[in-house]
Amino acid sequence: ELLADIYSQLRSNDYGLTAGCIVLESGRANSELLRRVIEDFPDINEERDVDYPGKTSYGVLLAQHQDTPLEVLGLLSESPYYLVRERLAMRADLPKNIAERLARDESRFVRQVLASNPNLSAEELQVLATDTEPAVRLKVAIHPCASAQLLRLLGQDALAIVAMSAQSAPGSLA
Repeated sequence: ELLADIYSQLRSNDYGLTAGCIVLESGRANSELLRRVIEDFPDINEERDVDYPGKTSYGVLLAQHQDTPLEVLGLLSESPYYLVRERLAMRADLPKNIAERLARDESRFVRQVLASNPNLSAEELQVLATDTEPAVRLKVAIHPCASAQLLRLLGQDALAIVAMSAQSAPGSLA
């Protein structure tokens, strides 16, 4: 309640999106307050200059907030800003449809972060195991959920570090 009051006061004093970012960055915004901020600032994929100490973007803050609604996460997965999509890829509770989209993301950084997510499905790992970026394949080779089949595939990788990592992974003997 105190955070909601602070947000209201900041909004009424023309602090705009900065007030919303401060609320999100606090990590203490409940679902109701989060929805209020999103309603006040519906352009979630528009980057704006935010003048406050952390200066983390609104999209990044929404991507990492545990109570961000699924429909908003879906919109964020289409953000033109790779840092927003990268933050999404870190989520332990990443919805399958968003993980599938991010596995084919144009940014190698997003795919690399996603390949480190411990909650990926076999399908997403399969897509990432054939990635053109060696760092992504390496992350799959050391992923705790990589199947023996994937590890055999990666054990034949053209890049020695990927092949050796896959060959020495605990699941490679299965």
